[in-house]
Amino acid sequence: MFKSKDEKITVFTGKDANNVFTPADWSVVNIPLEATEAESLAKHLFNTPSSRHVGLLVTRSRREDRIDGISNIRFFKKDWKFLDNVNILYERASSCSKKGLLPVSETGFLVYKGTESPNVPATSWFNEKKPNATTFWDLRQSSLEDPEGEMSKHTYYQKFSWELQLLLYSMCKPLVYRKFIYGLKISDSEMVTLSKFCLKMNLSVQLFAKDAKRAEQLIKIYNILQEGL
Repeated sequence: MFKSKDEKITVFTGKDANNVFTPADWSVVNIPLEATEAESLAKHLFNTPSSRHVGLLVTRSRREDRIDGISNIRFFKKDWKFLDNVNILYERASSCSKKGLLPVSETGFLVYKGTESPNVPATSWFNEKKPNATTFWDLRQSSLEDPEGEMSKHTYYQKFSWELQLLLYSMCKPLVYRKFIYGLKISDSEMVTLSKFCLKMNLSVQLFAKDAKRAEQLIKIYNILQEGL
């Protein structure tokens, strides 16, 4: 495990690292294609020593394999409670394809544990005309994310977004750990965005990397931004 200097960023490495979870208020994880891996993920994430947790499950696999990930959501039915599915729309595609439709949206599945349901009324800020965020999440770049105009002006398909995390943050109120788990692959540019999010919101995060070299690079990006404050 690797930690930032202020210990707010932790990065786990190794083949089975995505089955080692620390207590957190919410998580975003990808459903594995292999049934045994999906079952293990559902079990280990549920068994983290936290009484309340909201999880957003996504199926970020190749188009031809995605149906296997969708099928494996069934393993979350045993222990987790299902809240709803959401349709997540991004402003821009992050890639193009000559074999499929232009990717600008994905479906997410919300699950939770605890005696109380997620605080959905707290998401009303996302849609002024409704009492909560509804199941359509039209993600648009937040002015909080880039007050100095240094970064992209749009959200991109399956890339780290403040708005997505803020919706989950709202549903977890009141927060217990001020920490979340981001179990997805992350690029250097996304790490900059994620780091700014954590610093602005005073949050901690657990990440995953394929090896020590990548983990050290992610930590370095955060440390540089944190030291520059």
